[in-house]
Formats: sequence, structure tokens, C-alpha cells
Amino acid sequence: MTPSFLDLVQRLESGDAEAAAILFDRYARRLIGLARRRLDERVRCKVDADDVVQSVFRTFCRRAAERPFDLEGPDSLWALLVEITLRKCGRWNRYFHTRKRDVRREQTPLLDSDCDMEPLDAAAPHPEDEAVLREMVEHLLRGLDNRARAVCEMRLQGYEVDEIAAALKLSTATINRKIRNIKNRMKRLWPELPDLP
Repeated sequence: MTPSFLDLVQRLESGDAEAAAILFDRYARRLIGLARRRLDERVRCKVDADDVVQSVFRTFCRRAAERPFDLEGPDSLWALLVEITLRKCGRWNRYFHTRKRDVRREQTPLLDSDCDMEPLDAAAPHPEDEAVLREMVEHLLRGLDNRARAVCEMRLQGYEVDEIAAALKLSTATINRKIRNIKNRMKRLWPELPDLP
């Protein structure tokens, strides 16, 4: 753990507002992108992702001052902030899907035929999504040895197990084992992710 991180955590635990601002500057943009993706589309009309993330930081700072978290480093801090964000998004989604408030029953207004708004390209990833995914992949790769990293990179590029085995001169059983280990690492890092095929 770097001294700067330790110092930041100690200042947060003592209720230092400047430390909270530094924390917000470091993580808010990525968490807002995450909240936008995790809030149901209709719920986003009711709850802004920025508000969710501000609530995440209020919760985190309040709890840090009451009972310090056992954080080993920036990665564990990021994982904790992600977990709080996902839980808050889940609560908002459930809140607006209860029977009397169900946003799915609301009518969607029709657009004028001469409206100049273009439909969003659903296939095009949002730049923030790309940035978060790139960061997740980099974080995943940092914890792997060279062979596992090569397996992971080739698998992400769409290579089949036998192609990876041939390229790396390893058995398919070894490649499958490394892929299982990579999936287990992903599950430990991001337990909120769905099971991978």
C-alpha cells in the first residue's frame, strides 16, 4: 500500500473533506458511467447517475468515519465503491419497479414525425463503457502471469482453445485450466458479473 493511499484513507477516516474531494475526483467519472449502465433505462429518467454516485460517496465517507474499512490498496477501494454503486442502483431499480411506481407502465410519448432527433445506435458502445471495460481488462491482466496473460488476451480476441494451445505450444487441458483460473479471478474481482460461458 502506497503512503499516499494510506494517508488518504486515514484522512477520510478522520472526516477530512479535502480527502473526500480527492476521492471523488479520482473515482466519480467511472462510477457515474457504471451507474448509467446499471440503472434501468426508464429509471434513469427518474434518478440521475450523478445523484447515485454522490450518494455512494456520502455513504462511503460516513461509514469510513464511523468504522474504518479494511482496505489493502486502491484496488480494494475501487471494488468497495463499485459494490456500493451496484447496490444503490439495484435499490433504485427495485423501487421504481414496485407495483404502484412501476415505470414500465408509464406511457412513452410519441415523437413528432418531423423531429430532428436521430435514434441511438444500440450497437455502438458508449465511450465511458469502453473506458471502464478497458480498465477492467487491464486490472485483470495485471494479476496474471505471462502465460495466463497471453491466454486471456487471445481468448478476448476470439481465438478458440485449440488455436491458443497451438500458438502457445501448450496442451488444450492446460489452456482450459488457465481459462478457468482467469474466470475465477474475474469472479473474485467483480462478483456482480454474470457467470461466463
